[in-house]
Amino acid sequence: MTDTDEETLAALLRSKPHLYQSSVMLAREARGFELGKAKGRAAGTAEALLQMIVARGQELSDEQRARIHECDDTAQLMDWIRRASKLPSMYDVLGIRDPWI
Repeated sequence: MTDTDEETLAALLRSKPHLYQSSVMLAREARGFELGKAKGRAAGTAEALLQMIVARGQELSDEQRARIHECDDTAQLMDWIRRASKLPSMYDVLGIRDPWI
């Protein structure tokens, strides 16, 4: 198969995927796409929170940083961003006290 043949076949598959893929496969692909978007949103929101914390001059413990990075709930991360903009310490935002600080 030549490169042109592969490109033509790929274009055909993209133009009418319902003819060449099962509904189960299309549903899985859609769920995977949505999951990827949600994870990307959560990662971006977590990064925004971390940048806000740094900009405010707050320090994070390893436990606090891990909790932010591990959170995949965008609503929770947005709540933390709102709280971080108002509260004086990361303990007040996340509810985790670092025993070393």
